[in-house]
Amino acid sequence: MPDNSLVISYMTLRKMVGYLGILLPVLVVAGGELMPARDVRDSISAYYYSNMRDLFVGLLCMVGVFLYSYKGYDWIDDLLTSLSGLLALGVALFPTRSGETVPFAVGIFQLNDFVSSFVHYTCAALLFVLLASISTFLFTRTADPRTMTKQKKARNHVYRVCGGIMFAALLLGGVFSLPMLEHAAPPHLLLVVETICLWAFGISWLVKGQAILSDEVEAGLESSPGGAALT
Repeated sequence: MPDNSLVISYMTLRKMVGYLGILLPVLVVAGGELMPARDVRDSISAYYYSNMRDLFVGLLCMVGVFLYSYKGYDWIDDLLTSLSGLLALGVALFPTRSGETVPFAVGIFQLNDFVSSFVHYTCAALLFVLLASISTFLFTRTADPRTMTKQKKARNHVYRVCGGIMFAALLLGGVFSLPMLEHAAPPHLLLVVETICLWAFGISWLVKGQAILSDEVEAGLESSPGGAALT
């Protein structure tokens, strides 16, 4: 039988990742507006240059560490979640553009903000693609389809919907980032895209942790240490 303490710890880890993904845009944007109040910024990343800097970096680093430490069902799960964790740390440690016309050094590596922003958005784009792929293609796998429970089938549907939402949001953001469409983009589009992706990611991991659609009896039997492909 599986070690119950190990199973519980992995379920808790999944839930923590999910909660952090959902709370990140809410806390950063709400805090940035209230202390002191000001206009909504164009992206979540732009709140690095606000009173929410420490919270933004801290929450992203927590997500990155949780993802990196997560052990999946097989090597591909480990690889993709570890890469996701490293990319999340990259997003946190390489700030986006400051908005100033003259480049200046930012972040712990003291790169100019133009270079730092390039690294930041490259990491962010790759991170969201990986997270959408994990939800769509890895979370939906099952060791033996003949033993799939009704709850597992429902969870698979949620995983695919969340992955599809992330892919669609990224595509929308990419289309409006093209030079010929950049000026036609709706206000705060990047902020909306980032928030949608983070919420879809968070919901997917909450379901993975069986905070939603849990198996009452099969949860312990269905999971193995890590168990990324089974639940």
